[in-house]
Amino acid sequence: METILVLTDFSRSAAVAADAAVILAEKLEANILLLHTTLPRLEAGDSQTSISNEYTTLSNEAERLKHRVNVHNHHGFKPAVSAMQATGTLSAKVEAVIKETPIILIVMGSRSKSNDDSFYGSDIYAVINKATCPVLVIPEIKGTFKLRDLVFLTDMPTADIRAFEYLARLARLLKFNVLISPITEQVMVMDLLEADEPACFTCNLSRLNNSAACLANLQGINFSKELEMVDRPVNVDVIAMVHKKHYLYWRLFNEVHSKVLGQHNKASFLILPEA
Repeated sequence: METILVLTDFSRSAAVAADAAVILAEKLEANILLLHTTLPRLEAGDSQTSISNEYTTLSNEAERLKHRVNVHNHHGFKPAVSAMQATGTLSAKVEAVIKETPIILIVMGSRSKSNDDSFYGSDIYAVINKATCPVLVIPEIKGTFKLRDLVFLTDMPTADIRAFEYLARLARLLKFNVLISPITEQVMVMDLLEADEPACFTCNLSRLNNSAACLANLQGINFSKELEMVDRPVNVDVIAMVHKKHYLYWRLFNEVHSKVLGQHNKASFLILPEA
């Protein structure tokens, strides 16, 4: 059975992400696996007590999600909720779970650096690097998670068409709009084949004829600058991009992620694996 992997550190932002996972699991007809990891501790006695307490907290969180499934879904698909506790690094366990279970999406919370949290910066990047499926990073927000408008940031290589096709299928299932925002700033001098890719991307996109998506005139670099306007937050629910291990991707992700965390109405991030 297809499964959504939900990562938790028992924080408020992790609970918000878990609640969003319930909504997504119902619509995508997938089960939920709740994962909590701990690092090895030096003192054996304290370690056993702490692990026992964390397991109880994990079980309580799983029961809370089961209750949400039963209360909010009377007629549709009801996802099964299971929990797993493991010792070791978060990214290593995520990698192991993905190999053993048909994970279609990873959902985790994100908070600002000012908080004493587990899910900030290095944990997010480590999970994204290990993931072979999309990763949804949800900041701590008030109210329930909503997905109405999604911006897809792309430097328009032809490979990103596959990512867009995935987003288009998801948009049809979840009923949201996709806005494609090109990134035109070049990090290196392209050869002739690379320079032709944006034109190929646009051509392939037009052939798809998807009514839920449109190509924006807004440039990715300008989109990043708009996020600095804290008093006028960008009206978007989710920012999507393909995970690319080069300078432009990491710089853009860091810039956009840090600015969104400072917004009044914060956007989530959907990071797609590179084809």
